[in-house]
Amino acid sequence: MIHTPPNHLLVDDSFFEFSHCKDEGKPLRHRNGYLYERCPKHPQADLHGRVLQHRREMERHLGRFLKGHEVVHHLNGKKDDNRIENLELLGSSREHMQAHSKRRDLAVIERVRKAAQNPKAPIHSLGISPVLARAICRDNAIEWIPADETRLDPTDVQQALNGRKTADAAKILGVSVGTLYRNFPELLSKRKPPGFLDSYIEEICILAMTLSTDQIAKNFGTTRTTMNKAFERWSATGDLPIELVSRLNADGRRKRKL
Repeated sequence: MIHTPPNHLLVDDSFFEFSHCKDEGKPLRHRNGYLYERCPKHPQADLHGRVLQHRREMERHLGRFLKGHEVVHHLNGKKDDNRIENLELLGSSREHMQAHSKRRDLAVIERVRKAAQNPKAPIHSLGISPVLARAICRDNAIEWIPADETRLDPTDVQQALNGRKTADAAKILGVSVGTLYRNFPELLSKRKPPGFLDSYIEEICILAMTLSTDQIAKNFGTTRTTMNKAFERWSATGDLPIELVSRLNADGRRKRKL
């Protein structure tokens, strides 16, 4: 924030003549939300003799005209709140864009601050990316209390895993997938290799004539992908009946044909 005392950075004596002139009429509100003042003598006045009020307020505070590349930012986001304590002088439009980002949004910062103190509040529940949340923590000296295994209850983990993938459950709990695998391996179902189905090949071939691959996979506690890999391997070794191969190849949902 650049708040230079009025005695510094004076451009020339013409500023004093401008700074003491009276405004012509009440401030005008533009459709973009900013307030304008009529001041035809201002060197940056538009064709209608108007000047942005927040820029004039900063000029009065600094005691000099603003340069073309300088931007005045409203700290609370209200474009018509031109109190000097709500204004910040930035050196470029790029800095202004950064100032308007969520990284400097006071409401977002406060939301992150509250969530950081709640071990059960996952970082993904804030409505912002984890990268942005961590950047806000760094900028504002916020210490995020991680939801590690000492704070996770097995019941909560089981509820999060219910009907969800491990990665989705980890997001809900605010931990990494590795944390769940390290501390709750008994609650995670590991994917079985296709080879475990070899002993059931005859039964599976009979079921495959009437049931879908998804239904068969569910019956054997595995996934559609694992079941399809088993079919592909059995087809390559000639262990599948011809009529079953034809039926499976006719399935439009199959990415690979046997």
